[in-house]
Amino acid sequence: MLVFFSWVAVAWAVVATIMIFWMLHRSFQIQCVQTTPSAIDCSESAVRSFLCMLNEAQGSLIIFDDGDDIDGSIYNDRRVIDAVQDKL
Repeated sequence: MLVFFSWVAVAWAVVATIMIFWMLHRSFQIQCVQTTPSAIDCSESAVRSFLCMLNEAQGSLIIFDDGDDIDGSIYNDRRVIDAVQDKL
């Protein structure tokens, strides 16, 4: 009987350890930031990079913008708008 309870304790410890690692992984996911070289500053390149990163997004999405509503902005690009709507 003591052997049985020992195995139960070991199994419980393994399950608890796995659950702790799983919860920590979910809570503290590493955020990857992708950048483009500073020499590349065109709208087409920005749209491609944005769409690539959008496709990789899994759990959350945070978009930072300066708020300017100007012609040629990637946020006014129909491909970007459609991709974000599809992702949501």
